Amino acid sequence: MLRFVRGRRPITTRGKPFEPGNKIGRGRPRGSRNKATLLSQQLLESNAEAIVQKCIDMALQGDTKAMQMCMDRISPPRRELPVKIGKLPTRTAEDLVKASETVIQKVTAGELTPGQGQAFANILDRRREVIVTQDLDQRLRAVEAQPQP
Repeated sequence: MLRFVRGRRPITTRGKPFEPGNKIGRGRPRGSRNKATLLSQQLLESNAEAIVQKCIDMALQGDTKAMQMCMDRISPPRRELPVKIGKLPTRTAEDLVKASETVIQKVTAGELTPGQGQAFANILDRRREVIVTQDLDQRLRAVEAQPQP
């Protein structure tokens, strides 16, 4: 229904967006797919073996994109390997300074990658936060334990 107001565009009035009897509710149900997606999925499933074989054949003939796609599917993504850095002292703030120096030396010597060095630095920083929190807690307890005048 259109109403006209002088000098303005027509104002349209809408009905209620979800009329009684709308069984589904607010639009399409979650997880439902449209017809084009369902059709393409069925085509892929019915021809999957032939497509994979064609990709392998192209990779064997030297197609680098096909090789990359095959290798991505065959080999799992590389995980980080554990790093042996030795025992790092982490009891006190002074120990953390020594540990940080050790990490920096190992990175500059090429024994650790910069990413691994950053990971160790983050761990040492978290340890520093724990030491600071523990120190503040001990100081606060000592102040609270003193008799009030």
